[in-house]
Amino acid sequence: MDQARPRHDAPLLGPLTAARPSEHRRRWILVRVALGVLAVAGGAAAWLLLGGDDPRPVTLEEAKERVGGSTLTTAREGEFGPPAAGVYEYQGSGSEHTSFPPLTEAQGPTMPATVTGDGPGCWRFRIDYSSHHWQDWRFCASSTGIATTGGQSFSRRDFPGFQVDNTSTFVCAEPDVVLWVDMQPGDVRPGRCTGTSTAVDGSTTSAGSTTFLGDELVQVEGRAVLARRLRYERTLSGAQEGTEVADWWVDPWTMLPLRHQHQIDLDTRVGSLTVSYREESTFELTSPTPR
Repeated sequence: MDQARPRHDAPLLGPLTAARPSEHRRRWILVRVALGVLAVAGGAAAWLLLGGDDPRPVTLEEAKERVGGSTLTTAREGEFGPPAAGVYEYQGSGSEHTSFPPLTEAQGPTMPATVTGDGPGCWRFRIDYSSHHWQDWRFCASSTGIATTGGQSFSRRDFPGFQVDNTSTFVCAEPDVVLWVDMQPGDVRPGRCTGTSTAVDGSTTSAGSTTFLGDELVQVEGRAVLARRLRYERTLSGAQEGTEVADWWVDPWTMLPLRHQHQIDLDTRVGSLTVSYREESTFELTSPTPR
């Protein structure tokens, strides 16, 4: 999935301040369209738009700055609970493509992730795909399993003279169960979350299922580790329309991702124009010990 980063020898839109009133309005609509198509739900994703600086990998040192000494009471053996707080090192690759204006940008290869506490029995797992795009999930543990209550994604894009930030926040009215007692291959649990974005009008609903595919061995730091493989399938409707499919290979008791891959396909219709967005990403844990 590694792709060469596109060149930006010429701006796609040019300075907005130099346009005539009608042209100014037309170009601003194009910016709004790109913002709309690239604000992505829980699961998984975000937007990149119309030129500007290329994203870069986030360093472990940058990730450490946001941990802030967070601690967690980690899961006891054979019980559901959080992994140890700290910074985890992942390696991965990915690409994000918008059909109009046509643009492809890369993720990785360094993708640091952080685990921080967020209330009794709850924690957040955040991964930085690049300097332009991060995503987090909020998990909570009980004696019967682990569920997610929602999450956020963030993206930033720099234009000549100004900067655009977008944060999408999704909340699950009923916690979306992702690990549960006595799981058997083929078991399915439903999920439904609703989100809004700071840069997009309206709300998006993400609904579908989590399926347990079985246990597999995953290599982490040269050692075979047992992983529980989950398939997360969602259909998005409302402000965004499309699909998200993600496979998670996770620790059976802490939900710490050992491996992850996802694909997101979204369409946004504005007037007679349909703008498509596609994201493909994969990452793997390189060390089970947080920094």
